[in-house]
Amino acid sequence: MSLPLTNALRLPILSLGPLVSIPFLGPILFQQNVIFYVAILILAGIQFLLFRTNIGLRIRAVGEHPQAADTAGVNVRLVRYCCVIGSGLLSGLAGAFLSLGIAGIFNSNMTAGAGFIALAAMVFGKYKPWNTAGACLIFGLGEALSVRLQDTGVSPNLLSTLPYVLTLIALVGLVGRTIPPAADGIPYEPGTE
Repeated sequence: MSLPLTNALRLPILSLGPLVSIPFLGPILFQQNVIFYVAILILAGIQFLLFRTNIGLRIRAVGEHPQAADTAGVNVRLVRYCCVIGSGLLSGLAGAFLSLGIAGIFNSNMTAGAGFIALAAMVFGKYKPWNTAGACLIFGLGEALSVRLQDTGVSPNLLSTLPYVLTLIALVGLVGRTIPPAADGIPYEPGTE
């Protein structure tokens, strides 16, 4: 089911004055949707939170060794629940950006597997926020190329696979050895082990 949105429901595009006239980078960085700038602030905030605060130390400890964090007095379940809720909020923001900021329409399955590309970007970025953002830019470049190259006569179905092929190449050929957090996906029960 497809629901077109009126322009009143679309998010505004901010133009940051004379900075827009900078060749090439001006429109890319200084004439964007409001969520773009919010995302940059969130990215910097998460980087600061994870690597410069006690809360970030607790989050990383819960991901690496929950029993040690529990022994140190950290409520492992609370930290994990807060992180899952936070990731859900960020995913909702991404969905809002997709429907209200880019497409101007809501359609079921409109992400077309982009969540898996986001997971691949996290692995490619070695679980660090700035690296993951860089990986997202690389995969976004693949998406943009698939749209731009549609006028070349190449099959649109073939071009639509470009972001996924780029993701596979990056994960198989370029990642090397990425080590996830030791307790990633492992349930923790206090008093076990």
